[in-house]
Amino acid sequence: MASILYWHRSSGVPPSDVAIEDMILCKMAQQLGMPYSTGIVEYAKVKKDLSTSFKDIKKLLKTFSIIDRDRNGLVDISDLGWYLGVPSGAGLKMVFDSMAPASDGFLTFHNYVHGLLARCSSPHLQNEEFLHTIFNYLDQDHNGALSEADMFRLPIHNAAARHTTDDFYQITPQIGFEEFKALLSEYKEYVLLFEAYRNIGIIAT
Repeated sequence: MASILYWHRSSGVPPSDVAIEDMILCKMAQQLGMPYSTGIVEYAKVKKDLSTSFKDIKKLLKTFSIIDRDRNGLVDISDLGWYLGVPSGAGLKMVFDSMAPASDGFLTFHNYVHGLLARCSSPHLQNEEFLHTIFNYLDQDHNGALSEADMFRLPIHNAAARHTTDDFYQITPQIGFEEFKALLSEYKEYVLLFEAYRNIGIIAT
């Protein structure tokens, strides 16, 4: 309880904004090897503003525990780059900053949940035109399906990260546009990465 009260004082989140689900997430964070207070996300606010289920938040906490390599409850840009398998650069920085625009160089689970879900719920990231732009960029032979080779077209170099996102890359034998959309719904970080690469001109519109 003392760690929770300290988190309230340092973050400015009043105890009244902490739901029972936050306490469950704190226990889960502890079981995953992170500080107990990592799990506080103001779940009632997340549920109301972002229409997200508790099951989805728990999945995000598991993902966050993978990204947080030293399990200290904080993610820096190198952690995120390792997880996504991308080199440092403008694209990665845009993804990181979109989730923690006013951070001190670290991303908390609270930042991660609110930033990721808010950004990915924006209309232009959900519309068919944006998703088709990404799909068509990856579809090198323009046959309307993506192979595993197609998925490696983006500048992704960090092989060590791929064990955390194998499902995203291991496509057997090919997937169509609807399956691609389903993958992005599971790996939302890549939606932000694709947006960043489009904004800096790696992916042409």
